[in-house]
Amino acid sequence: MDKALLEALVRRAGLDKALAAFPEDVAAAADQASGHREEFAAPVSPAAEPWPPMRPGQGHEPPMRPGQGQGPVMRRAGGGE
Repeated sequence: MDKALLEALVRRAGLDKALAAFPEDVAAAADQASGHREEFAAPVSPAAEPWPPMRPGQGHEPPMRPGQGQGPVMRRAGGGE
């Protein structure tokens, strides 16, 4: 990767301080990342998802226990419902 492109990418990523302190490391990381770009295939359709679609209710949260609801019940002043 040429130096001008590297500096432009570093500025765009906000890594100016890292480039100033560790120029060889930043250059090595950029070369490694650019080498892996060819391994990723672009999706055929812009709507294609690279992972299964997310659906509500299929998470890893434990189920609610009895009495564990939406929080305290809000009531109007004066006792009316």
